[in-house]
Amino acid sequence: MHGIMKILIGKKYFIEVVFFLLVAAVLLVRLGEASIWEPDEPRYAEAVREMFESGDYLTPHYNYEYRFDKPILFYWFIAASAKIFGLNDFSIRFPSAVFSFLTVLLIYLMIRRLYGRWAGLFSAITLITLFKFIKLGRYAIPDATWVFFIVTAFFFFIRGLDKQETAKYNMPLGYLMLAFATLIKSPVGAFVVALIFLFYMMIRRDWNLWSRMKVGWGIPIFLGVSLPWFIFMLIKYKSAYFNYYFVSDHFSRFTSSGFLRPRPFYYYFQILLGDFFPWTVFLILAFTLKELRWKKVKSKEGENYILLFAIWAGVFILLLSMSGTKLPHYISPALPPLAALTGIYMSRFIDGEKKIKAGAIFAMSLSVLMFAGAAILLTIHLGYFITQGSLSSGSYILVAVSIVTTIILLYTILKKNFIAFMVTSAVGMLILFTLIIMIVLPVYERTKPVKAVAIYLMDNLDKDDDVCLYRTINPAVMYYIQRKVYEEDSPEELKLLLKKNNRVFVVTKGYNLEQLYKDIDVPLYEVMRSTRFIPKFKDLLKKPKHEIHFELVLLSNRPLK
Repeated sequence: MHGIMKILIGKKYFIEVVFFLLVAAVLLVRLGEASIWEPDEPRYAEAVREMFESGDYLTPHYNYEYRFDKPILFYWFIAASAKIFGLNDFSIRFPSAVFSFLTVLLIYLMIRRLYGRWAGLFSAITLITLFKFIKLGRYAIPDATWVFFIVTAFFFFIRGLDKQETAKYNMPLGYLMLAFATLIKSPVGAFVVALIFLFYMMIRRDWNLWSRMKVGWGIPIFLGVSLPWFIFMLIKYKSAYFNYYFVSDHFSRFTSSGFLRPRPFYYYFQILLGDFFPWTVFLILAFTLKELRWKKVKSKEGENYILLFAIWAGVFILLLSMSGTKLPHYISPALPPLAALTGIYMSRFIDGEKKIKAGAIFAMSLSVLMFAGAAILLTIHLGYFITQGSLSSGSYILVAVSIVTTIILLYTILKKNFIAFMVTSAVGMLILFTLIIMIVLPVYERTKPVKAVAIYLMDNLDKDDDVCLYRTINPAVMYYIQRKVYEEDSPEELKLLLKKNNRVFVVTKGYNLEQLYKDIDVPLYEVMRSTRFIPKFKDLLKKPKHEIHFELVLLSNRPLK
């Protein structure tokens, strides 16, 4: 086994080719298999559909009303994808998958250029094996694309700082990427990047940094690309756009938890430890790198990019921790620099600077623990897959991959072969993730009732019929039936709608029915129920015996013919 590993590792770029093929697989396999994920994906998908319908490519609309939630560029990327593949569940996610792949590639290229092949590869491995990063890459929200443009900005800035003769074109490209990041999600990204370099300059007392970064060129480039669309929106929609996007979506989110997501200051520090599993211990140990010691930090001999990565991650984490509104994916811009620090630390075992001692062996054992745990849990729950009618040869392959990878990892630890350990971990995790997507995703798809309701409506709606969502948030209905849908929480408003002369369909959750019948004196007829059962794993060491019952009910004010 040791000889085989040595031959494969010795092949130039063989590992990289296999690795990036697996990266593409985990991001693209069955990308369109799952129906649209609520609540975010259908809002972007429907906005693009309405772009095609109206021909207005400057102002996003959702449910035939203005959508001021995000800038325009991400909608354009989805629209371009939909032009190529058609508007469907695959095409709306394709930009996120592509930009996530490119982010991993850029991290590999940037760190390899600065710190060598193994540092680049280990950094890329760490990033793509984070479940949160994979999830963002398979989900149609702007964050994966936003992260790509932030990483690309750093890529060009670092190239310009590393070789000053290239600054005249690398620095402008960096500012251009920040402008694109602003048009993807928010000006916050550019503001935070400016803070990062300001702190980097102040900590090192390197007052010439601003001139080396060509800020005099950069600001006009950034403003010239990013401002025109915002100016257009402010001129056309005036205070309505300003109050929603800048006041409500930015200031209010930062200063209050009014979005019903109050979480403690330490929330992101806490979840990062879980997000980085099984690399958590390596991440913590990465902050012992010699470049982060005070003597190296204050030194002005060349650039200290490890310090820059630490500041990059730290500023994002601290600012987001101060925000009143916290969501798990908000922390995504900190993942690439933390992965880079982790990968650089790991590479020091290869160049002989660090020895594989007890701490490193403990860190490596977490990867073994993950695969061994996956093998045990998957074996225990094979019975559940049988009851769901989803057991296939793939279910056994999941278990086999987990067991085989565990054995190989134990062997590499005993031999203290760190390259073989990382390669085995990467291949095993990416294969495992891909198989889970292929096998478990179809099972979970049956827990989503909204598409069945939408299909019924698509087949039975007449031109004059109305559809209303009552006390339920199911934006996928708008996307699938491709028409205006009323959204009501008030029984009085619903009553007025039901008393119209046309047929009205009402979509609501099953637990709303009892109160609904009490509040509404208009006859209602049940059309269908879409019931799904989600397994409830009260004890992970036992097969799920209880299930969460969830259903959507479709009602009408007219009896069925």
